[in-house]
Amino acid sequence: MGGRWARGAIIQSVWSLLRAKEGGRLQAKFFLLRERMGATRSAVDMSEEGGLRK
Repeated sequence: MGGRWARGAIIQSVWSLLRAKEGGRLQAKFFLLRERMGATRSAVDMSEEGGLRK
């Protein structure tokens, strides 16, 4: 039960990081992934792996 809540909270925090002015390394990684996977799938991937999946 708590896993679904936690996953939603983590994905929501990833979206807020991506919309921030200074997202840093993770924001740059998201934009690279977005070209291949699309925005939603990239955000989910960033939340699950911390943006470290190649």
